[in-house]
Order: sequence, then structure tokens, then C-alpha cells
Amino acid sequence: MTEAFTLYKLILLYALETAREPLTTGRLCDLMVEKEYTNYFTTQQLLSEMTDDGLVYPEKYRNTFLYTITAEGLSTIDLFRRNISPEIRREIDTYLREHGTELLERHSYPAIYDRNEWQEYTVDCAIREKNHDLLHLSLSVPTEEAAMTICKKWREKSSDLYNLVMETLL
Repeated sequence: MTEAFTLYKLILLYALETAREPLTTGRLCDLMVEKEYTNYFTTQQLLSEMTDDGLVYPEKYRNTFLYTITAEGLSTIDLFRRNISPEIRREIDTYLREHGTELLERHSYPAIYDRNEWQEYTVDCAIREKNHDLLHLSLSVPTEEAAMTICKKWREKSSDLYNLVMETLL
């Protein structure tokens, strides 16, 4: 089974490298299940192991994670790419082309919150372009309800806030 798990990890690394952008947990699981490489639960386990091994980096986004291949993951796929058959590589290429990479748009607007050490909530909001933060805002709010409201409104108001900050500071 270890040999199969190794191949599954290489498939996931190849997909992340080929996409050149983060892929959601759902997209990676769909790929593995639809192509009948392995099942959903094994894919989740593999992603967790690959995160622990530093091969991929998960970033919380809404109710999922976006996975990015790390430098170590790129080195690994470069060394072991030949262990993935050309047929499987073609299947992955076709899958990503047909289904899109389900990426965030060119610009993404993640907003997440978490309880902080002062028993308040910290809301982290960002405007990103190709994994580069154009604006990152961290707010402390007293209630979870306030944190949830900010997260919901961030996408529709973030552009206005960005323009206001730029006009004010420039």
C-alpha cells in the first residue's frame, strides 16, 4: 500500500504543479475520485501527510482549504515525475483543462476569523492577486457575530476599502 500512497502523493503534487495556482480540497478530491485513483478519505489523509511533510501548504479559504505546492514539493515532483505514467499525466492535464482549476478569480478576497487569546475574534481579510497580498487587514472584534458579518461583507466592500486606503495614503 505504501507504493500506491507514494504514487497518489505524486499525482497530487503533479496536479498542483500543473495548475500553477492553488487548488481547493474539493477539486483535488474530485480528481482522485473521478479518475478512480483512490477515494475521498485516502485523499484527505494524503493531503494531511503532505502538509506535515512540507510538500504542500494549505491556506484556509471560506469553508475549505486552498493547497499550494511548496518548494520542497516542487523538488520532489521534479525528482520523481517519471514514476507517474504518461497516461496518468495526460489524464490530469485533461482533467484540469476540462474542469478548470476552480481557482479563485484573478483577484481573491479571503476573509476568515478565529477566536484570539483575549476571548475576542480576530478577522483577517485580504485582497490577493496571484498569491500576492495587495491589502491585508486584521481586525479585532468582540463577538463572533461581528466577525461573521465582516467576513460576509468583505467581498462586496473590499474594493471600495482598498480605493479609500489608497486615496487617503497617496
